[in-house]
Amino acid sequence: MTTQTKTRYRVTFDRIGRKRDVPPLDVDAADADDLAGQILAAARPHLGSRNVRVFVGLEAGSGFVITGMAHNAGTFTIERVEGR
Repeated sequence: MTTQTKTRYRVTFDRIGRKRDVPPLDVDAADADDLAGQILAAARPHLGSRNVRVFVGLEAGSGFVITGMAHNAGTFTIERVEGR
């Protein structure tokens, strides 16, 4: 059994839904999919929709949240946290 190395990230939300005062999220993630899942869990309580998707661009250092068919429900920046 192999263990994946996880990287610490800080996710800073511009907004989620109508809420703009969302605190940053510090998480350990193995890859972009793992990070997206953790962002989804943090975003879901702020959104009324059950159909929520999160898109993460690790190389770009940013991402966004979509609800429904294509409604922009928020944006965020991602930074790698060194030296933990």
